Amino acid sequence: MLKNRFPSYYIAISALLGAGICYLVLKNPINVPETYASAAATNKTDASINCDFNVGRMNGYKHIKPLIFAEKQCESPSLDGIKQNIVNLVETAKASGKVVSASVYLRVYSKDDWTSYNVDERFHPASLSKVPILITYMRMAEKNPGLMDKKIFFDKPDATLPPQYYRSETLKPAHNYSVKELLRFMIAYSDNDATTLLWKQMNFDDYNSTFTDLGLAKPSYKFEELQLSAKEYATFFNALYNASYLSNQASEFCFSLLVQSDFKEGLLKKLPANITVAHKFGECNYPVVHAPGEKPYGNLNELHEAGIIYCDSTPYLISVMTKGADRKSLSELVGDISSLVYTTLSNKSQSSIQTNSK
Repeated sequence: MLKNRFPSYYIAISALLGAGICYLVLKNPINVPETYASAAATNKTDASINCDFNVGRMNGYKHIKPLIFAEKQCESPSLDGIKQNIVNLVETAKASGKVVSASVYLRVYSKDDWTSYNVDERFHPASLSKVPILITYMRMAEKNPGLMDKKIFFDKPDATLPPQYYRSETLKPAHNYSVKELLRFMIAYSDNDATTLLWKQMNFDDYNSTFTDLGLAKPSYKFEELQLSAKEYATFFNALYNASYLSNQASEFCFSLLVQSDFKEGLLKKLPANITVAHKFGECNYPVVHAPGEKPYGNLNELHEAGIIYCDSTPYLISVMTKGADRKSLSELVGDISSLVYTTLSNKSQSSIQTNSK
């Protein structure tokens, strides 16, 4: 059964999770962790070191503990070249002053190899939070088979939601929408009103479990504390790709929505136009708080995107989170990182390939 009543602060948080633009006040947000570039000598993996596996299993059953994930603890030396090139891209962008920081997690499924850059830094996920909401609804539908066809009335746009910079299709006022249709608007078009309607109907015990079952901390309902790293966020995509948390059919349904995402200003920006990508983006904007006497910095933007790129026989997951003053520069950096990884893994030159770039 769906919960018909929920604490009042859940209503307030619906605007925060559903929003594509988030507003928060942070003190000294431009202090970032030490990057790999300055610590490469100590962080580089020795290929001769025996690498164990991190294994996650689901609790809550009497006789079984279903396997959720198994991942090598060590970064793969075979991806060191890609990693160093990512470092170069980010450091160049930072030197321009338009990008403050970035974080990248890359996992190549064919050999289960992975690498990362500045992966301990956390960012506000913004609209990336819509993927765990999608997963939660799939879990709810397992217990309530008629849920996907349930109709929810949409009166009019919520005036309390902050505006979205990257806009797409939106709900029509005074219409009924099925849960299935709202999930499509939330994922394919990142629609905030669809997200808010779904949030108000959501089972929050299931939502919390979507995080904790996958080995993540219980999500905070205090807006300023809602943060994830690029690697932590990749957990949701890994669970869907492996069909280790939802059923095969439910995982496939989630990807059928993610491949419809029409955002092309990040991971897809410089990829061949015919490449299939299951992806979700999030954006965030907030003012910087300054101590007395400090030079004003203005607002910071965050732009993040995670997705699975179906690159021939080498599908891979990439999660990129960025922070800086200029949205266009963040978009360019995400596109450059994605292009670099694709070109390296596919061994194809993109010089003559039609891309999604405008």
